[in-house]
Amino acid sequence: MLQIPTWPIDAFDQFWELYPRRVGKKAALREFEKIQRRNEVPFEVLISAVKIYARSRIGKEMQYVAHPSTWLHQGRWDDEPDALLNIRIESPKLISDVPAALTEQPVAKPNDAELDEQFRRLGLAHLRVK
Repeated sequence: MLQIPTWPIDAFDQFWELYPRRVGKKAALREFEKIQRRNEVPFEVLISAVKIYARSRIGKEMQYVAHPSTWLHQGRWDDEPDALLNIRIESPKLISDVPAALTEQPVAKPNDAELDEQFRRLGLAHLRVK
């Protein structure tokens, strides 16, 4: 009998940390769960493709980075990696820093005190929800 590999419990969180444009999280989660339920692609292949895509977007305008739900819905993990590297767009709004997740370093989430300080510094303390 063919054994289907299991996905980690935090599979979506791993995907989300690596994806270069973190917008539309609920829509992305819905698409992610569909892929997982249908076992369309092994988790390792999906994560590897996300890393390749994220690296290919460094130096590109954010508007040219697909929303995560679109990337998932279109099965973009099957895209040819070489095709991702052919376009170079110059603009002041470039993705220039390599996200920490792509260097395999854990990303520390801010604690409540740090978040409070950030909201205060931005003059948005009155909007902080705890």
